Amino acid sequence: MFTKDKKLIKECRHALAELFQTEIDTYIKLFFWEKEVSESKNKEALGVIEKAGLITKSNNGYYANVMVYPLKDKFIVTDFVFSVRYKKRIRVGRGYRELFVRKKDQVWAMLPHETPQIIKRLEVRKGDLVLDLATGSGAIALFCADKAEKVYGTDINPKAIEYAKFNAVLNNLEEKIEFRLGDLFSPVKNLKFDYIVWNGPTVAAPPVRNPEGTYALSDYGGPDGANFTRRFIDEVRNFIKKDFVIQWYDSCLGNRKKGVSVDYLIKKFKNEKYRVEIFHLNKNGGIPLVQTQKLFRKYRKKHPLAFANFKEVDRSEKEWLRWAKVNKLNYVHFAIIKITPNFNNRLEIVEKFPCKSIITANFIYKEWHYMKKYQIIRILKEEGTLND
Repeated sequence: MFTKDKKLIKECRHALAELFQTEIDTYIKLFFWEKEVSESKNKEALGVIEKAGLITKSNNGYYANVMVYPLKDKFIVTDFVFSVRYKKRIRVGRGYRELFVRKKDQVWAMLPHETPQIIKRLEVRKGDLVLDLATGSGAIALFCADKAEKVYGTDINPKAIEYAKFNAVLNNLEEKIEFRLGDLFSPVKNLKFDYIVWNGPTVAAPPVRNPEGTYALSDYGGPDGANFTRRFIDEVRNFIKKDFVIQWYDSCLGNRKKGVSVDYLIKKFKNEKYRVEIFHLNKNGGIPLVQTQKLFRKYRKKHPLAFANFKEVDRSEKEWLRWAKVNKLNYVHFAIIKITPNFNNRLEIVEKFPCKSIITANFIYKEWHYMKKYQIIRILKEEGTLND
């Protein structure tokens, strides 16, 4: 879909910057709201962006094929969380339901409460060798590359690797980043790193017989959201140098006090001399599952988490919620976890809470298609992309 012509990709960056700086209303309509644009003062810039494969020309104007998220000094190409251009009708009981279509290989979108929060807290040092696991669009790798000696980005999704390579060229960082296809650490099995970071599949969802054929590669973290996290914790010690930093976006079920991933981490690392910092994204820590689930059901009527097997997901949900209640997993936890060596010679857990919650129960409705222009502008200003 995208051009592989590096010269054209770099021209596309200038075109995106021109459009964003001189005609932000058009930029938002295209790359946030997915609306067709019929009039623009930047027709030449749109022509370049079209040649690069990011937009398509129609009889009525132009529409976006992908989201292009501006973050600080970079442009990041991803898929939309869902596309208003693709829907399907499924039979439910005696009637039909119209759903927005998700795809197995969709590349995870940029959402303000996720990847930008990790990027804001990056502490990559000059000369570091960095690994960005489950790289997706490569967004985290791009910001790591600003200081690192070299960055490796890995992903199990071939489409994600395609997007990430495009983004590296788009942001003039292709010489510092190498993207490899494969699961978890398998593409870098002979390397050790100064810094390991990731935002991977950590969505807790009803179990089904065939999760690979039901949920997107970027999403499903198992019934409690921690399948990928546990695998990471099991293996990560084989890939770190002596003076290391490990960091990831954590999302999972848990009890009132802590998520299952932290519980697992403590058990696995109890004899290690590590300092574990948990930066909670809600000022109270966990959010009651009953609150998020009530809103999620309403949202899912049109925006399913699954891309297939919708009826099986619906049937499984009640049993899944009963399982969570029996196992006292009644809260959803969102945090950024950071692990470093601890000179106090023991495992130390430090929790930090924001004064104002970054994620609340209604975060599922904070999706770009539904935001007002002023809300998008405010977020871009808070992230340092736009000036006051």
